[in-house]
Amino acid sequence: MSSNFQVYLIGSFAAIGGLLFGYDIGVVSGILVMKDFLYYFGGKEAIKRQQLPSHIDGAIVGILVAGCFFGALGAGPAGG
Repeated sequence: MSSNFQVYLIGSFAAIGGLLFGYDIGVVSGILVMKDFLYYFGGKEAIKRQQLPSHIDGAIVGILVAGCFFGALGAGPAGG
């Protein structure tokens, strides 16, 4: 395999990873403003304000990013 092909292959996988991570964050931001989600995690007050309290909002996004981090750590040994 030529070194140019390897560079393009690795770069393509890195770009796809970044694209999927950005898409994932975009989906979560849409979910954070859904009425049922707001009611479940914030009650009627969250629906009135149309947003969750910042500590709950931050915890949800932080858990998502932490899951991505630990998933990536586990993927290395699992891949061989």
